[in-house]
Amino acid sequence: VLRVGDPQASLAAATRAVGLDEKDAFGLENQGRAFATLGKADLANTILDRCTAISPQTTDCLWWKEYAEVTEGRCADAERDARTILDRAPKVAASYQGLAGALFALGAPEPTVRETLAQGATFISDPRRDYLPSRLAAATGNFTAARALTRDARARLGADPFYNPQYFAALGLVDYPKLRAEQQR
Repeated sequence: VLRVGDPQASLAAATRAVGLDEKDAFGLENQGRAFATLGKADLANTILDRCTAISPQTTDCLWWKEYAEVTEGRCADAERDARTILDRAPKVAASYQGLAGALFALGAPEPTVRETLAQGATFISDPRRDYLPSRLAAATGNFTAARALTRDARARLGADPFYNPQYFAALGLVDYPKLRAEQQR
């Protein structure tokens, strides 16, 4: 449910799942994800710590924990968790994106952030690779370029706006509430 942009509904569903089985790592991940999305990082981290205790090799729970840590300003913790994720999933582009985000939040030099993202791009084999220049621009704070590069990629690919509607909406390229309403029909 959260993937279509309704963290409250996701939280309710995950809370029901965890109520049925308090050791349901997937339910805990989704509960933590919802809290992180709702800006309740302290609750998210508490729940995601439980998730990682139950499923110690997970990367999903750690990814959302890292996200919540960045939003709390705990960037060194986020970098530590991002490096753990990268160690566990070194052939997943999102692992590099998480580390790049943490490095950027820590004030790492732009070339370091770009190189980290570029390393991850080698693992993207589908059309999403064409969005890398946009992501690089956004990750380094150049949102004007990110918007232009995203428009170019969407025009070139004929990309489905449902691919990553939150990103497109954040750049002001789609009307997210309208998109969500269309998706729910």
